Amino acid sequence: MPTVTTTVTSATAGTTTTVTTTKATPAPAPAVAAAAPTYAPFVLQYFDVMAKGLGPTLVAEHSGLAYKGNTDKESRVNYKTVSPFMQQPVLIFDGLVVSQTVAIMNYIGRKAGKHMEGETDVAYANSQMFIAEAEDLYAGLLKYFATIGRPCRCTTDEKAAYWAEVVPKHFACLEKMVSASAAGVPYTVGELYLYSMLHQIILVSVGSAAVLAAFPTLLSFYEGVEAHPVTQKVLAGTSNMGVLRQYFQATDPESK
Repeated sequence: MPTVTTTVTSATAGTTTTVTTTKATPAPAPAVAAAAPTYAPFVLQYFDVMAKGLGPTLVAEHSGLAYKGNTDKESRVNYKTVSPFMQQPVLIFDGLVVSQTVAIMNYIGRKAGKHMEGETDVAYANSQMFIAEAEDLYAGLLKYFATIGRPCRCTTDEKAAYWAEVVPKHFACLEKMVSASAAGVPYTVGELYLYSMLHQIILVSVGSAAVLAAFPTLLSFYEGVEAHPVTQKVLAGTSNMGVLRQYFQATDPESK
């Protein structure tokens, strides 16, 4: 412990007396870490389908932040008058209204912390690339598959080419980028959004992850995210967003 030494000299009746005292000083108090910011529950709203709702739901749930989703009827808003682009999904965070799926996910990730944005420059860059890739995969789903109430807009040959050429090309690129992830690890916004599109591709294929069999690292990544308890909660329909129905269909609605 640090000490302070004090010397006092006095002269009395022709004699000089010196008294030295040593006093311990307290150690400086340890620095107190800044408290993590707290937020009022934010509002996330979308239709009751996966499409572009599964990704934001996964991000909201994995963020650990409190929020109100589709199951909270009192928090619902008229998105056509509230949303900057008059569409869903829509996010209301401390009074700030955010529209557009990617912006919503990135904003939630920013508020959740570095673990969702990406702890390093590489992790951040990969997360953003995965977001862009997920948008490409979504465009492919729109082009090659029917949706609830809407028939497929492509021919049988075009759909065959999608499975034989388009999907393998995308998956081969992802195979080199993703990490084989075990269940329970934190995921970035980009990883969760990528999973959301891989999951919807699998739903319109053979209904299992067999479509990923030729890409073992990508398959391991997919299975890791899916096995996470929070992901399972979302898929089971027990998150604050409730049940999200399958939007893309392997066959036209009329032929069912």
